[in-house]
Amino acid sequence: MNEKMDGTQTCLFDAKTLESHIGGDAELLRELVSVFVEDSPGRLAELEGAVDAGDAVEANRKAHALKGMYGIIRVNGMADLALQMEREAGEGKLELVVGMLPGLRKQHDRLLGEMRAFLRATPIRL
Repeated sequence: MNEKMDGTQTCLFDAKTLESHIGGDAELLRELVSVFVEDSPGRLAELEGAVDAGDAVEANRKAHALKGMYGIIRVNGMADLALQMEREAGEGKLELVVGMLPGLRKQHDRLLGEMRAFLRATPIRL
């Protein structure tokens, strides 16, 4: 999905695009990324738990929450995947959500790595 013809992967997280979207506020950018890195793993785990429990209503809610989180940080491909999962869960098609979870997990983990690298490389402004 995010692979170039030479086999390398494109970045999921584009700090410049997000910073531009929020009016060039570098402090807000850092805060958004920090909150995402802190909160999103739990949100994804909650989605996985709802799917494992066979709870389509809760899976729908958790996918919706993740869709919003991905949208806020402008990772549109992942927001689209979460939207698809939200719709499938809303229709009670958890077997389809189960099939999408490994791909979402893989991309989410990669995104977190990129964001953590961004935070390490971006000094805190006092």
